[in-house]
Amino acid sequence: MSTLIRASPVRADRRWAVLAVILAAAVLDLLDATITNVAAPTIAADLGGGAALIQWLGAAYALALGVLLVVGG
Repeated sequence: MSTLIRASPVRADRRWAVLAVILAAAVLDLLDATITNVAAPTIAADLGGGAALIQWLGAAYALALGVLLVVGG
């Protein structure tokens, strides 16, 4: 015989807290990408690279972010 387990409903204040955390994470993700793009020319100049290095930096950041989001999720 199987027993049904009913989940308790989530209170409304917790829903708003979860929404705030998700929105804060999205804003920080956008901020990190912006900082990476702004700092890329300086990093490339320090490393002695050109436009190709800037593209590699952007791709490496996006790849690392995507992998960590999947693993962290």
